Formats: sequence, C-alpha cells, structure tokens
Amino acid sequence: MKTGFESLEERMEHSDNAVFGTFEDNEVFGTITLARKDSSIDLICEKSVGKNKTEEGWFELTLINDNGKSIHLHRAFERQPTQHFYKNKKCRQQIYANAVIFNAENLADGNKVKRISFYLEKGDDFFAYQRIERHHVDNLKGATISLLERMRNQENRQNARYNIPPYTQYDLTEPRELFFQHEEKDSMSFKVGRDRYEVYTSAGRQKGMGDNIHIKYDPNFSIIFGKPVSIENALDAARNWQRVFHQIALRRLAVTATALLGSEDFGDGSSEVYLPHELPEKNLRHELFSTAYAPYCRYNQRDQWVKFMKKWLLLDKKHNRLRALLDNAMHSENTATSISKIGSLCGGIETLPIKPLSPAISKADANFLAKTAHNKSR
Repeated sequence: MKTGFESLEERMEHSDNAVFGTFEDNEVFGTITLARKDSSIDLICEKSVGKNKTEEGWFELTLINDNGKSIHLHRAFERQPTQHFYKNKKCRQQIYANAVIFNAENLADGNKVKRISFYLEKGDDFFAYQRIERHHVDNLKGATISLLERMRNQENRQNARYNIPPYTQYDLTEPRELFFQHEEKDSMSFKVGRDRYEVYTSAGRQKGMGDNIHIKYDPNFSIIFGKPVSIENALDAARNWQRVFHQIALRRLAVTATALLGSEDFGDGSSEVYLPHELPEKNLRHELFSTAYAPYCRYNQRDQWVKFMKKWLLLDKKHNRLRALLDNAMHSENTATSISKIGSLCGGIETLPIKPLSPAISKADANFLAKTAHNKSR
C-alpha cells in the first residue's frame, strides 16, 4: 500500500508537473520533480526569484500548477548558482524546498496553520488494540444461526444505500468462523497548553487474490493549535511529538504523509505536504521494533499513554536540544562515527537544566559527624 509521499511522487511523475508564476513584471515557469533528496524545482525566469532570504538563506515561494492550484515552496534555497542567458534575457534556477505544499490555498491567511496531521512508519505498533472479534460457527445456536443464514442470503448482501447489486455465489457455502471488526468511536485526545493533540485510528483494506485481505490500522496524529501558527512552527510541533516515538523505538521512524489545514475541520480542505528529507531509503526497514517494545500499547492503557506523552511534551522546552541531538544521532547511525555521536550527545546533556542537589543531612549534622569521626581517629 503506497504512502502519502509515494502517491505524490507517482502523481507528479505521471501527470503534468508544470508550474507557473508572475511576480510583478517577472514571468516564471518550470517543472517540479519529487524524488526524495534529489527533488528539485527547475525554473526559467526573467529575473531570479527568492531575493527575500532569511539569515540562513531560506526563502518562500508560491507557484501555480495547470489546474490553478497553489504550490508553496517552504524554506527553499538554490541548489546551484543561477544561470544567466543574456541573449534571451532569461535565467535558470534549480531550487530545493524543505517542504512542498500542494493546494496551499487551503491554508489560513498569511499561510498560517490551524491543524497539522501526519502518519508515522510503524505507528500501528504503538496502538495494538484488539479490533477483531472471532467466533466459531459451531458454538452458535438457534436464533443466532437463523440470523447468520439471513445475513448470508444473496438478497441481503446488496448494498441498498448505494444501489449496488448482490455479489455472485461464493465457491464454498459452509462457514466455520465468524469475525466482527470493531470501530473506534473515540479518538485519543489531550491538551498541552493551548494546543490539542489527537490520535485517531482508521482501518485500511487491501484486497488480494482469493481470500487474501490485508487490514492495516494506521493511526492519524493531529495537533490543533490554539491559534494559527506559521508553517515552520507547525512542522516543528509535529517533529517534537514524533520524537516520542523515535526515541522509544531507538531508531528514526519515517513520516509517511503530512497535511496542513487552515481550519480545524478536514471538510474545509487540506494541503498535502511533501517532505523530501523525511523519506527513508527504499531498502531501509525498521523490523527490529515491534509492539512488544511499545509501552502502554493496549486499549486499557490509553490513560497511562496519554499521561506519558503529555508529560514528555510539557518537558520539551527544557529537553528539546538533547532530544534533537539524540534524534540526529540515531538518524546518522550508518554515516557518523561513534565518537562524533558521543560528543554531540554530551553537548546536549550540558544543555539540560540541572538543579543543585539537596543534601540528605543538614550542614550542622554534617559538621557534627565530621568532628566525631575526627575525634575517634585520634
């Protein structure tokens, strides 16, 4: 089953990826390529774009696609120096964006974000609830058997709501087991300051050959901000929450899809986000982590899980530097040397707010014990 980022890659590969823009008297056109770390936006302009750079060299740029929809480039920079074609009075820019935001018109005024939503690789391992109920048909009796027979009647299989005709006869007609799939009515929700954090799990189905049906429960993580925030602040808040799961798993778990909303309600439209640096290498899998290592992963442990995550997030301002360095150390496990990672983490530990330790005994008692020990040694 393809992830949100992979679907965006495929969509841009097989459709028109042209973009346009007009900035005062500057006509801009080009193409977008989504290819993980090799992603780029190739533009032909009358004048170079992105002059309003931050101190770090980032700039923001909004373009339009063939359908008239906005594509916003967040924290963009030039991959190569601008090429100037003086004969045609044109220039070429190759740009990399840390986030490519599709349907950016769904953001609030000033590209503000009211809600951010994301999916996380192996996120289902942290919410291993028993959602499938199984019964043996041999244990059913009387009226229950009659009800089951009526349910299996061809006339009752049609979906009257959508006027779908009944299915054809099945190959086999003697059921042995009966399964119920339960739906989660309530989402996990808690507040940290003015922001609300929510986790809602929905079932995704993928039909294979014969009876091969794969049901996957992917939790959707959302943060609803007390007031609209900037794109970068929304992404930062999501990254801070994602570190809870990275550091429990002791490995970087990739974000597989992200959406930004200008309001709380998905019905008002959302903006899909492509994060090229968040995608794992295609041959990299984190099979060492499973539900067995996830704390509070059962349904009856939801309250403890909420309490744990809330306390983690409340302490984030004090521990953010160390957590970010630990995240980077895990992410660079195949490229960085051990000594460089140890040095980085030691630097992070030094940023922790350390309170002076309270002595177990008073100063007077300590002096008395010291004098007594001194006298006895004479």
